[in-house]
Amino acid sequence: MTLLTEKRAARVVGRAKLDFQDVEDPRAYSGKKIVPLPALMRLMVAGFSSGKLVLRGIEAFSSDMPSTTRRVLGIPCSVSDTTLWGLLKRTDPEGFREALFQSLRRDLDSKAISNDLFAGGVAAYDGKNAGCEWGDAPNGHCRTRKSDGETYWDIFSLRSCLVSSSAAPILDQQLIPDKKGEPTTFPEMFVRDVGRFPRLFRYVTGDAGLASASNAQLIIDHKKCYLFQLKGNFGVLYPQALALLQYAPILATTTDRSQGDLVRREIRRVIVPEDVSFPGATQFIAVRQIRTNADGTQICVDRVYITSIPWRELSPKKLQQLVRLHWKIENGANWTVDMILEEDSRRPCNQGFGPNVVSWLLVLTYNIIAVFRAHLPKKDKLPQNWERVCELFYQATLDIIGQRRFYTATEV
Repeated sequence: MTLLTEKRAARVVGRAKLDFQDVEDPRAYSGKKIVPLPALMRLMVAGFSSGKLVLRGIEAFSSDMPSTTRRVLGIPCSVSDTTLWGLLKRTDPEGFREALFQSLRRDLDSKAISNDLFAGGVAAYDGKNAGCEWGDAPNGHCRTRKSDGETYWDIFSLRSCLVSSSAAPILDQQLIPDKKGEPTTFPEMFVRDVGRFPRLFRYVTGDAGLASASNAQLIIDHKKCYLFQLKGNFGVLYPQALALLQYAPILATTTDRSQGDLVRREIRRVIVPEDVSFPGATQFIAVRQIRTNADGTQICVDRVYITSIPWRELSPKKLQQLVRLHWKIENGANWTVDMILEEDSRRPCNQGFGPNVVSWLLVLTYNIIAVFRAHLPKKDKLPQNWERVCELFYQATLDIIGQRRFYTATEV
């Protein structure tokens, strides 16, 4: 690791102060000295960030740490995987959201997170499945399902992501239990996000599952602008938008490469007629993506959107950028949590509250490595790949923290 990388790593990693003061320790104090809950939670977040995705790996991770590092983290000795498993199983997930908000606030105040990709800020909302298991649900925060007569459970959440930032941090998540869905979960979560970060974002994006008149009105009431995708489930509005956009001229185009294919995107827009009964709607937008493969074949995908953004506020190119930014929550945050942190396929603890607590810890982990990555030197003008980011974090944790004392007792 170069000296420049070390310095930047130290600055970013050192900002991730997680004290977990609002999380209740389920263990009974019977006179026996135990490692405090915040120290164990910080250890697991640091372990996940370093690519140690099973509790046995985190146990070895704690053993590899020099004694100086363990003292800084508040861990007197190496920690066994059974200790961590028991804590995950019994810890109530209430309080982890506060740890997430506190971490975000520190990063925002220190400018580690900023709206560097889109002025005004963009918050994207999207549902996220965190995996499933056969059998009965371990707690009431999970959903119970049936398939071919067999019972299984899964974890599903609605997450918000600041896609206008290079780091694309997750702002919040709400676990969705049985008999609830994304549209009905959104209002509570949106109001909470605006309350916590009132000036962080102006634009709110969501897919067709979140598009509803009530959600649109809620966003407008909070002086924000929405951009929702429309699909065939809007039996009247969707055909009306298609008819109006059919002969609209192409206003802007972009061409780039994606996975070796040539991708061309075209945008059209029209003013929403006055007789359309959808709160605050100002524009229908159509984006056509034409992907040309190496053999010359083409795949065309059309998407339609409705928005409350005033007509002259954003140019067609900025609207096209806004549409593309929404996918950053899926291709960035959700993809990374699934493919790098293996949320959808690996769960260190499947009993009690374990799955829910791990979900929160992985959100915190993603934010830490995402901010860490955003401040690392680029490779071939691109951000470092995620495996390399976890490797550098591992080195920073064992070497920088241990040798140079960049952490305090409440820092990961």
